[in-house]
Amino acid sequence: MNGAQQYRAMKTESASPHQLIQMLLDTLLLRIDQAVESIEMGNIERKSEYINKALLILSGLQEALDMEKGGELSENLEAIYVFARTEILDGSHRNCTETLKKIKMPIMTIRDSWQEIATQCID
Repeated sequence: MNGAQQYRAMKTESASPHQLIQMLLDTLLLRIDQAVESIEMGNIERKSEYINKALLILSGLQEALDMEKGGELSENLEAIYVFARTEILDGSHRNCTETLKKIKMPIMTIRDSWQEIATQCID
C-alpha cells in the first residue's frame, strides 16, 4: 500500500458514519466526471472502470439506507439512487456524456444537503 492509499485508509477508518456517506457522494461525483472524461478521450476501457466504481458506490449508498427508521426520506433517496443507476447505465451504454453530466445534479443536491446537516450539527 502506497502513502496515498494508507492516508485514505486512515481517513476512512477514523470517519464518522456521516463523513463516510459524504466521502461516498464526493467519490461518486468524481467517478462520473472521470467516466465523462474517458468517453471524451475515447478510452472505453477506463470509462467502464469508472462506471463500475460509480455503480458500486451507488449500491453502497442504497445499502446504507435504513428504510425502517428513515421512512419517506429513505424511500426518496432510494428512488434517486435507482434513477441514477439507470441513467449511468444508459449513459455508459450510449457513451453519452450529457446523460452522465445531467445525473450529477441530483447527486450534488444530496451531497450539499448532507453537508448542510453536518454544518448544522456542529453549530
